[in-house]
Amino acid sequence: MDSIEEKSINKKYCLRESISLCIVCTLLSIIFVYHWRPLPSFPVAEYCYDVPRIKNNTEVFYVGKDACNTMNQTSFAIQNYFGLVSLQIESNSFQFVNSFVLNTLPKLKEIQIGDNSFEGLSSQSGYRFSISKCTQLSSVSIGRKSFSQYSDEFEIRECPSLERIVLQGFNFQSPRLVLDESLHLTKLSVFEIGPSSFWNTEQFEINSLPNLQSITIGDESFNGAIQDHSSFQIANCPLPYATVQREPNHVLLETLL
Repeated sequence: MDSIEEKSINKKYCLRESISLCIVCTLLSIIFVYHWRPLPSFPVAEYCYDVPRIKNNTEVFYVGKDACNTMNQTSFAIQNYFGLVSLQIESNSFQFVNSFVLNTLPKLKEIQIGDNSFEGLSSQSGYRFSISKCTQLSSVSIGRKSFSQYSDEFEIRECPSLERIVLQGFNFQSPRLVLDESLHLTKLSVFEIGPSSFWNTEQFEINSLPNLQSITIGDESFNGAIQDHSSFQIANCPLPYATVQREPNHVLLETLL
């Protein structure tokens, strides 16, 4: 009799252990899904043609490699979204887009664009790059050969938290580049411009940016402005580190400070 009771107790104990183990596994699965899930990649068919259809509470807008490359997709605009924190676009995407606009994104903190994206292959005029009224934006990083055909407008303004702009090379063709106090970029401290960027730009001016600590201009960048010294100006910036890369030496911009 005792043996039967012991077996019954053991069965109940094993059942309780199995249930407990199942509960633990379920909880671990939920934690893994919600805390280690990859960045959401939005469906190409739904978002490529109508980017503003993203939900207003979306925090991360992520597009993977080789996405949204149709000739009819010529504009990219996200405006008046109050939840977006991060914009991440991988390489070789939106290659035919010739208008890139981000406006009034008060929580946006970072922009990361991979290589060979937004190349502007549509061969149309009116290339526009504009980032404005992103009050928490701190970092902009653009990969090699992205925005390589953009020639008309380059604008970053009213981003008072922006600290770093990094262009890795072969970015932008000939838009004027003017950054000054009127654009409210008071925290900008690092501006890196890779090789062969703004290569045909005729006007390059940086003036009265009180926290600018470092600027690097890659080889073959701003050739048009450098040839005409009056259009290549840096003034009223602390700027302890300023270089123009000309192989094999770096030439300090002492005469421009």
